[in-house]
Amino acid sequence: MDPTNNTINKLRKEYHKKASIVARLQKLKVISNKINDINTKIIKMNENKQVVLMAIASGSETTENTGSPVKLITGLAPLKVLAVNPTKKELEAIYGRELEKEPEYISADENGIKKLRIDFIVQTVINEKFGCNEEIITKVPFFLEDRPAMTSNGDKVYLLNLYGESACVPLENAKSGVMPDNMSWYNTTKMRPAFKGEIELVDFLKAYLNIPNRAFKDKVIPDITQAEIQLDNIKKYFIAGDISEIKTPVKFRMETNKVLLPGGVRTTDDNKQYQAWFLKKPLKYGTSNFDYVKRDITERQSQLKVDFGPADLKFRIFSNEPTVFAPPAVLDDPFDEAMDSGIPANAAAGAIADDWFNQ
Repeated sequence: MDPTNNTINKLRKEYHKKASIVARLQKLKVISNKINDINTKIIKMNENKQVVLMAIASGSETTENTGSPVKLITGLAPLKVLAVNPTKKELEAIYGRELEKEPEYISADENGIKKLRIDFIVQTVINEKFGCNEEIITKVPFFLEDRPAMTSNGDKVYLLNLYGESACVPLENAKSGVMPDNMSWYNTTKMRPAFKGEIELVDFLKAYLNIPNRAFKDKVIPDITQAEIQLDNIKKYFIAGDISEIKTPVKFRMETNKVLLPGGVRTTDDNKQYQAWFLKKPLKYGTSNFDYVKRDITERQSQLKVDFGPADLKFRIFSNEPTVFAPPAVLDDPFDEAMDSGIPANAAAGAIADDWFNQ
């Protein structure tokens, strides 16, 4: 056989082989593009289903680079949320530095009670009205426990309803679903015991997502569904740390919404200082009257052992000079009853049957 023909045949086979590979690669590229298109659509669908994952109304827009994470804040801080319980990779992108290990958000105490930390990574927003002229990245942590929130002696339990409204009632009333005579105002729709730490978290979400109160001055809002905010899957948070029902609506509003939160500095006995937040009073970004917040902080400042800064509650970078809070004028606060229903730090670990949380 002619050697030339042999060479031609080999080249022809090699060509067809390579052509076949190219054709397969092109098909794979087409398939890959289709998969990417499908994934993109799924992501967009999930972002638009922020109400499906839990009973949280979509909220509305609030109206009205990177700073140092070591600066401490006092006064009212205008904040935007950057992430919720981020991964190591996400934290490194936010802070611009490498971290040693993945953050751990789930733990348990010596009695086996599961605990969950929910970190909102936030950044201050430059706003002359509040005196904030610097962007600082910090975090607002919430600590939840897989047990009901109860009073220190264990005879009362804290409740939450479908609208994020809290109440503290005797155990027998909570179990029977019948409110005491002096609490007939409380709406019992989807009422259940609150988990320890849940009330503060719900209040923060309500303020950040700009969700309206169910009623104002005894008048119910026209569309009551807009006031819904209840964590339907909270029991599952402690199993796998899946807090997607929180992350989804928060992510949906990250580009538009902000929240106001009183910040302070806690100094330990060994003179270490930490950022602290007055979680009983998260405020919607459009809030203009802060007198009741000032009064509440004044009354609790010595008990909390936190320096919230001067009495005007203007945003400030913390200095080591202690400040004294002068009490503001006493005003009637129509929200006192609801806003003063937080969980005491020494809440008892009373046991309540799991089926309470499945009703």
